[in-house]
Amino acid sequence: MEIKEKKNTIRKQLKSKRSSMDLAEVNELSHIICNNIINSQEYAEATNILCYMAIKNEVIVNEVIEKALFDGKKVYLPKVSGKDMTFYEIHSLSDCMIGAYNILEPRPVNPFTDESGVVVVPGVGFNKKLQRIGYGAGYYDRYFANRTNLIKIAAAYELQITDEEFEEDIFDIPMDYIYTENNIYGGTK
Repeated sequence: MEIKEKKNTIRKQLKSKRSSMDLAEVNELSHIICNNIINSQEYAEATNILCYMAIKNEVIVNEVIEKALFDGKKVYLPKVSGKDMTFYEIHSLSDCMIGAYNILEPRPVNPFTDESGVVVVPGVGFNKKLQRIGYGAGYYDRYFANRTNLIKIAAAYELQITDEEFEEDIFDIPMDYIYTENNIYGGTK
C-alpha cells in the first residue's frame, strides 16, 4: 500500500473514533491534557506559546491559552492564507475572528518572529514514534520545515495513538512530545 493510501486509511479510522466522542468526554479529557501540558517543564520554560483553536472534537486547548496569557507568556494562534500558515499574537480569545475553514483566527498583527517557543499541535492521529497524521493539507509540516528550534507538543486523546507504523513522507515533521490524558510520549533529545 502506498504511503498516502495507508495514511488515508488510518486517518479515516482515527477521525471516526474521535468523532464518536461526546462533548462531555471531549471537555473532561481536554481538561486533563491541558493540565498535563501546563505542568510540563517545556511549558514552564517557554516564553512563547503557539496554540490552535479546536475543531471536530480536537483536544480543546483554551485552558493552555488562558493560563499562558495569565502567566504573562506571549500567545500566538495560526492564521491560514492560501497554502501558508502564520502565527499572530493574541492578548485574549476575543482578539479572534472566524477565518479559513470556519476556524477562529487571530487578527493579522504582531506575527511570531522569534526562534523559540512551544507549539501545541493538533492532529488526527499519532504513533508512538511521534509521527503525526494531520488532515492532509501540510500546513504544520510546512510551518515547521525551517523552524527547528520550536518544541512541538501534540495534544491528543489516547484513542488517537495508533500502533500502526507508517512511512513518513519526506515533508512530514515528527513531534517532540505527545501529551494525552494518560501518557507523555517522547522526550528523548
